[in-house]
Amino acid sequence: MPLYYEKKHQVQFYEVDITSQLTLSSLLNLVIAASGEHLEEIGVSSEELISRHLGWVVTQYHMSIKKMPEKGQTIYIKTAAMAYNRYFCYRSYWLYNEDHEELIEINSVWIMLDLNTRKMVPSDPEIMLKTGAEEIRRPQKFPRIKLPKEQLVADKSYFVEYFNIDENEHVSNAHYFDWMISSLPLSFIKSNHIKSLDIKYEHEILYHDSPKSYVHFNQENNRSYHKLANGNLTAAECVIQW
Repeated sequence: MPLYYEKKHQVQFYEVDITSQLTLSSLLNLVIAASGEHLEEIGVSSEELISRHLGWVVTQYHMSIKKMPEKGQTIYIKTAAMAYNRYFCYRSYWLYNEDHEELIEINSVWIMLDLNTRKMVPSDPEIMLKTGAEEIRRPQKFPRIKLPKEQLVADKSYFVEYFNIDENEHVSNAHYFDWMISSLPLSFIKSNHIKSLDIKYEHEILYHDSPKSYVHFNQENNRSYHKLANGNLTAAECVIQW
């Protein structure tokens, strides 16, 4: 049976954007911090994993957003590792307001990475037992991401500095959202809200890499399509429903 972890948080001024709403990168930082605290509570801290040259890496998120929390608002963040198989772990997050109304639901897929070889390794049964996650045989299905690749337009290039990388020695997945959202006009961001989001991470972006952002906005369905490329490799693909 999954073991749930919940924490209380008040949204700070440095976690919001120009509309006073929580940014996507701040949202990801909050839920990742909650799952890190959860793992530490059950005896599987990141320090322990790093000592074994292992690290958790997310490969996919599906988000459903009813309302983004605002500056000063008190929220509750709940998380649990729901299931796992040989290579994948499935973790969910929920954000609630003080009336216990659900604001956001996030489902995610994680793998275990060997920090020396930078390759995926099988799930550790001993670790997964501590999380309470259910062992399953088949991978869980997530929405398939389809980009209109012929219509994607190169927007900006970036250079990865020291403060862009995390303890796994690659760019934090939360940082990808800053690059993606920055490719949209400010007037659009100020007047529109994200309803749902799907992102899949394909390849790591490392220190001193130079990723490039691509974007296409479809006015008919009010969706933005995003791609981060690192040389000839696709780092991430994302579809945002506004």
